[in-house]
Amino acid sequence: MLWNLCFVFILSIVSCFLPLALNLQFAEPITTDDNIFHAFDSLAFKMTLSACISLSVPLLLEIARDCFLAQSKRIKKNILTNILLVLSLIVPDVIVLAYVIPNRNLRLFMCINQGRTVALISSIYAYFIIFGGQFFQRKIHMSWYISCTAGSVLFAYGSSSSDPLRIQDWISLFLTLFSMGIVIMVSFEWFRNQRLLLSSENRHLTTDEYCINIYIIASILCFCGLILAWVAYGSPRFSQMNSGHLIITNIFYALYYVVISVFQGGAVRRQEIIEVRLVCWLRICFTARIYVHLFRLFKGRFHFAVYFCTFPS
Repeated sequence: MLWNLCFVFILSIVSCFLPLALNLQFAEPITTDDNIFHAFDSLAFKMTLSACISLSVPLLLEIARDCFLAQSKRIKKNILTNILLVLSLIVPDVIVLAYVIPNRNLRLFMCINQGRTVALISSIYAYFIIFGGQFFQRKIHMSWYISCTAGSVLFAYGSSSSDPLRIQDWISLFLTLFSMGIVIMVSFEWFRNQRLLLSSENRHLTTDEYCINIYIIASILCFCGLILAWVAYGSPRFSQMNSGHLIITNIFYALYYVVISVFQGGAVRRQEIIEVRLVCWLRICFTARIYVHLFRLFKGRFHFAVYFCTFPS
């Protein structure tokens, strides 16, 4: 499933940036007085981007630490999802702040904005595959992933000005809502099966189950917030997005990172500490047994040597 995810992810990212690579014309008329260019000049928007970058920088340090110092296999397997989180949280904000805004490059902004959504969705689905077991490796999960990424890619091209009904944008929204409907449905199934399993086995949540629950809840709330913000600001095209909408969108991404870091990251670190303590304890016990065995062996040889030396000739 991970190979399928990587294939869809690469294909989606290439599709998002295809308009930029081919230098395609905008589907809608663009003028210098559009809201998006006033948003680029907004000090509040620039400060929000800077704050989001500062907030996400620890994730880079976590990845570097996990690559070189992590002893837990679980932490090492989590590197892939953290890299995808970097692509969806840190990299887009850095590019927008350092290049897009000074050059007022709307096309690149459109590609990055939808590319980060694809990266975030891929990070979530990769986490489900790696730590969710067989439940998240069914074909229905690949269907919501493909549907959501297709909606994100479609929105990157923008609706044509010759289409006053904006059918392309509404198809994109429908694919996203359809994907969220599947996610909510399978999430209810996951929580129901989990409750029955815990009651039948009379145990608590494992670390993986707890982290999956955090990912499910945080992801649903994040994407619901992004969609509601877009609708609340009048379902704008890219050229009509104002600074308020862009600020709220970045805040949702930042809050998602905070929730994942605090709840999921904290649980993983506690589990790693427990595993390290257990490994250390086992090593201590093993070393102690070796010393005891060596002590008994040399003690026996010492007594034999003393007896041999004192035996009358």
